[in-house]
Amino acid sequence: DRVIAISGAVRTALLQAGVDAQRIRLVPSGVDPARWRVPAAAAEAVRAGWQVEPQSPLVVHVGVLEGRKGHAVLLEAIERLQPVLPQVRYVFCGEGTARAALEATVKARRLPVLFAGFRPDVPACMRAADLVVLPSLQEGLGVAALEAMAAERAVVASRVGGLAEVVDHDHTGVLVPPGDSAALAAAIAALVGNPAQRTRMGRAGAVRVAERFSLAAMAAGTLACYEELA
Repeated sequence: DRVIAISGAVRTALLQAGVDAQRIRLVPSGVDPARWRVPAAAAEAVRAGWQVEPQSPLVVHVGVLEGRKGHAVLLEAIERLQPVLPQVRYVFCGEGTARAALEATVKARRLPVLFAGFRPDVPACMRAADLVVLPSLQEGLGVAALEAMAAERAVVASRVGGLAEVVDHDHTGVLVPPGDSAALAAAIAALVGNPAQRTRMGRAGAVRVAERFSLAAMAAGTLACYEELA
């Protein structure tokens, strides 16, 4: 009777698949902002566990290790950045079928990337980051972007699918063309070198999530779909 699309991009895909527009309702996924207010000590403990020095900028990716998430593009960007920003450290949180290939690339190119595996403490991992990067090649919405913003972290993401709806370009983060390692590297370099801008974007992101992408808003939107049919 109703089909919920979690983003405008998903709504477009549903329409292209032949779903009647009258049946579709747009209800973005949401997160609980309170869950992402992690004590500084927890974030510091995560950094220490990853052996990242306090003065080293830390770039984190959280997500399944699959080709569609764009890790290979991020590794190309990291290789571009190494000569000019050798102090930056990178951590990939997650598991997936691409892990072995990604680890082989990191070893062959001697890149400063740590594979942290599956993490039950994602809020602390997000807070431990100075910058969260999501170079997806396709994405329905991009809940990891919402989580990063709720954790008051600036985001660099691909302008693809729902990510382009979640991240407010130049306000809560930076959007780059998918698959473009040069643009990705430039965006990372710009924000790594500007802590004040990262802080502003992080705070703006938390406000955006609270106002538009909260768990309460998602629940209310879902309830409205049922109430239409009552």
